[in-house]
Amino acid sequence: MARWLVALALSGSIVGAWQSQCEGFTLNNTGVEVVNATYHPVGSDLNFTDSGGSDLGPSPEAFCRVQLRLTTNSTANSSANSEVFLPDDWNARLLGTGNGGLNGMLDYTTMTFDGMARGYASFGTDTGHQSDAKSPLTILPHLGVDTGTWALHNDNAIVDYTYRAYHLTVQAAKSIVTAYYGREGGWSYYLSCSTGGRQGAREAQQYPEDFDGVVSRVEREREHAHTKHSETKLGLSPGPGHGLRLRLGPNRYDTGYAHHSTRQVVGAPANYMAALQAFGIHVGQELLPNTSSRYISEATWAAIHDEVLRQCDTIDGVRDGVLTDPRDCHFKPDAIACRPGTTNTTACLNADQIEALNNIYRDYVLGNNTLVVPEDMDCTADTIPAYFSVFSPLEPGGEALYYGPYADVFFPIATSYYDNFILNTTDFDYSNFGYEQYQQALDIDPGQVESSTPNITAFASRGGKILQYQGFSDPIIPPGQSIRYFESVQAFTKTQTDMDPDGFYRLFMVPGMGHCGGGPGAAAFGNSGQRPLNPPSCDDPTHDVLSAMVDWVENGIAPSEIIATKWVNDNVSHGEPFSRKLCSVGGAVSCGVVWRRVGDSTQIVGRVMESVQTIGWFRFHAFVAFVAFVAFVAVVAVVAVYTANGAQYPLTAFYDGGDQTSADSFHCGLTR
Repeated sequence: MARWLVALALSGSIVGAWQSQCEGFTLNNTGVEVVNATYHPVGSDLNFTDSGGSDLGPSPEAFCRVQLRLTTNSTANSSANSEVFLPDDWNARLLGTGNGGLNGMLDYTTMTFDGMARGYASFGTDTGHQSDAKSPLTILPHLGVDTGTWALHNDNAIVDYTYRAYHLTVQAAKSIVTAYYGREGGWSYYLSCSTGGRQGAREAQQYPEDFDGVVSRVEREREHAHTKHSETKLGLSPGPGHGLRLRLGPNRYDTGYAHHSTRQVVGAPANYMAALQAFGIHVGQELLPNTSSRYISEATWAAIHDEVLRQCDTIDGVRDGVLTDPRDCHFKPDAIACRPGTTNTTACLNADQIEALNNIYRDYVLGNNTLVVPEDMDCTADTIPAYFSVFSPLEPGGEALYYGPYADVFFPIATSYYDNFILNTTDFDYSNFGYEQYQQALDIDPGQVESSTPNITAFASRGGKILQYQGFSDPIIPPGQSIRYFESVQAFTKTQTDMDPDGFYRLFMVPGMGHCGGGPGAAAFGNSGQRPLNPPSCDDPTHDVLSAMVDWVENGIAPSEIIATKWVNDNVSHGEPFSRKLCSVGGAVSCGVVWRRVGDSTQIVGRVMESVQTIGWFRFHAFVAFVAFVAFVAVVAVVAVYTANGAQYPLTAFYDGGDQTSADSFHCGLTR
């Protein structure tokens, strides 16, 4: 009893010490103002509505919330609001979080439940502006959708949004952590999706040195062998990724980890901004207005989905309502064409709807067979791979998610981007959008927002790693773009360096997952913004993507499979209907020409990555290109999907028989 009372007293004294440390916290850094430092005990209400967030309920852990104002441009008198969450029970790691859409609001959900609650000192920023409105879209309800009017005629604000505010926030967060805990942070991680994915990719591309000051672990452990630990410590607690946290009180943390380059978990990054928003407008052009013969109602999307499943659900060996790789589905929408005399036209498609659907499910090419990319593009340039079309298509299988973003108006993020970042007008008629506006966006590249360079070797050489995930049913960022960027990094690294890209960059495609989460597939694996309702089934490297990254970085175990969970209604309290394996594979690739048939003619439309390995077998989307020279060139088209390390990219989770609800009944491979 006496020992218990002593421990209780020590615990109370440490909590009091943390509270005093927090409430008296100051920082003397030029350009960094501590606006407020508030201590939140366990169970205190986390209401962030005063800063654009929401009420997240009781705090899962005790922490200090430090609110900052960062000067981003002293000449323009511009600033950004940033925050750092500093948990009492710190694991000596940092976790950066990003944003969504065009918004100016911190991702408090990820900062809290993925970061602070798990021992990370987590941080984020509003990127220099405050959200001016929320769209009725529910794609990312924890982030909302900003209207983007803050960017109109405001180049300085655009630069803050695209990279500067986040770069300065990273630097400020490092200083805050060092000052608060009395030592530098150890391993630094990043978790975000969509715009946040682009922000993470941009950090790797432009600021590989943001997380430096490397001290090897061996040196650090040797130093610790001569360090006498405080007698006030309460004991050891296991941290994510098998590290140890020593809870010693303010300024008295020790972990054995050194400060290294950042490690990133990014989802569906919006790297190709001009093309991404052009694609959103393109879908609207195909379907709108909602009074047109081309319009597809929610009920009709449901009928389309049923037909997709009828044609393609069992390709992967199991009928479960999810297409493991929708690129294997050669969907024929005319199978549900409306016959003469049909009365229930919501369950079938007219000719205009069939045409619109075919256009949405094929690569987006602007103009009258416009060649978007010069055919003499240098395959070794930083532009690998260029746009062989403007954008990859939506894929069959996600129809339940495709109605919402394009229901009655043009996708608001897309039109807001072109209105406020490119055209500087709110009067443009987007039914007339075309190649001219798209090329204008590429030429302007506002704030250097395009974040698609494949050369991230400086980041990798400092020990940086990227683990990326992308939903195959994403209605906002078509999955082909994540594959495209991944392949471009593979190509550049293989052809221009001696480095192995598989050693620092892995991509996981998620069957049936929508934008960053949700959808009919198993989409709970620790991805950004899903906690606390849609968490992984276990916080270990097998089920949780952040823990998998930690295991890769700190224990050298690279992830090849992750088990994702599908909770009923994406809510853990409703039970688990099934789990699936997510598969990853790298590849050796080189640059090749892509041909595609457009109408009655065949044209080069750009470049794509082809495998330089021939182990295994090739899957073709159409036909291999043939070239004959005399008076004409006869070419029939298309592109081989990649093979890598003896396996097709990406590997597919095939059903082996047995319990269809268990990931153990599936294997990652080429065939059943």
